[in-house]
Amino acid sequence: MPEDEAVPTGPPAAARPGIFKRVCSTILVTVLLFVAVEGLSSLVMSAYDLRHWAPVAPYSEHDSLLGWISKPGVNLRDLWGPGRSLYTNEHRIRSKVAHRQPVGPDEVGVVCSGDSFAFGEGVDNEQTWCHHLSLLEPSLVTFNLGQPGYGLDQAFLRYRRDGRAIDHSLHLFTFITDDFARMASAERFQVAKPLLRLVEGELVVDNLPLPRVGPTIRRWTTRLGQDLRFVELGQRAMSRLPWSRSQVEGDVDTELLESVATQVFREVRQVTRDRGGVAVFVYLPTLRDLESREEWRDRAHAALDQPGSFLIDLTEPLLEVPLSQVRELFIPEHMPAGGHYSSAGNQWIAARLLERLLEIEAVSSLLNTDEPS
Repeated sequence: MPEDEAVPTGPPAAARPGIFKRVCSTILVTVLLFVAVEGLSSLVMSAYDLRHWAPVAPYSEHDSLLGWISKPGVNLRDLWGPGRSLYTNEHRIRSKVAHRQPVGPDEVGVVCSGDSFAFGEGVDNEQTWCHHLSLLEPSLVTFNLGQPGYGLDQAFLRYRRDGRAIDHSLHLFTFITDDFARMASAERFQVAKPLLRLVEGELVVDNLPLPRVGPTIRRWTTRLGQDLRFVELGQRAMSRLPWSRSQVEGDVDTELLESVATQVFREVRQVTRDRGGVAVFVYLPTLRDLESREEWRDRAHAALDQPGSFLIDLTEPLLEVPLSQVRELFIPEHMPAGGHYSSAGNQWIAARLLERLLEIEAVSSLLNTDEPS
C-alpha cells in the first residue's frame, strides 16, 4: 500500500447509523427512567402525605355536622411564632382555663362566633379581640367559638349546637365578606362541609352525614394534580374549555345565597333570643375592605336593616386610620396567618367594638351602664 494513502481511523460508514441509534436509545431510556423515578417518587410522597392528612390545621379534627372543629385540650406553644400560642379547653373553646358555668351574678357571658378573624388566627390566646373585651370590661366573660375556615353557615350551626351549654347574655356573631361565598360550597380544604338551603322559608341542612374525610379518589387525584406535571397540564387544558368555564362561573347563585344568609341572620337572632340573650352582628373589615367596597358588605347591611337587628360595621372606623398605621393592625402577608389581625389589630378591634356595643341600649343595660342608646 502506498505510503501516502490515507488510513481510515473511524468506524465504517455503514456502522455510523447504528452508533447514532444506540446513543439516541441510551438518551431516551435515561429520560424515561428519570420520568418513571420522578413519577414513582411523587406517588410515594402522595401516599405518605395522605396517611398523615389532617383537615384544615393540626389543631382541628372531623366534626359530623360542621366538617371540622378544634380539638379539645390543644396545647401548641409558639404555633405562629414566639409568644403566639394556641390553647383550647376541654370544650374546644379557645381558652387556657376550664369552661366556667355559670358566670357570676355580676358578670355577663359573651359568645364570640365567626371564622378565623374571630378565632384570632396568628396571635396568642390572650391577644385575641374576644379576650381583650374581657380586659377592657372586666364584667365580661368571653367564650371564643370562632373557627378558621368557617362560612356563615358553619358559624351559625356551631352556635345553635354548642352555644346551648354556654351561660351567656350576649352573642357577637361576626363575619367577613368571604364567609358568604363559603356557604355555596359543599367542601373546603378537601373536607366535606354542610350546605344550607331554604325550604318553604326554613333552613335545611344538606350534605349530611359528613364523611370523616373527602372521597379517597378525589383526594388522590387532587394530590396527583399537585405533584404530577402531566396531570396539571391536563387540568389546565380542560379549564380552558368553554363548558368548563361556564360551570365554574355558574356555581354561585348570588340572589339565592343572599336569601339563605338573610334567613341565617334571622335564626341567629331568634336562637339567641330564645336563650334570653341579645345578638349583635359584627362585620369585621379585612385588607380588601381598604381597597374597595365589598358587595357582600352592602348586602349584609340590607339584610340586617330591620327592627330588632343590631349591626356593627367596623370598616368606616378603620378607613379613618392613617394608612401607615393600618399596616400595623394586620399580620404581614409573608408571615404565618398573614392578612389576619395582629396583636395591635385585635386590641384596636376590641376597643372600637366595645365603644359601639355600649351605644346599644340592649347591651349597655346588661352591663348596668348609663351609655346613651
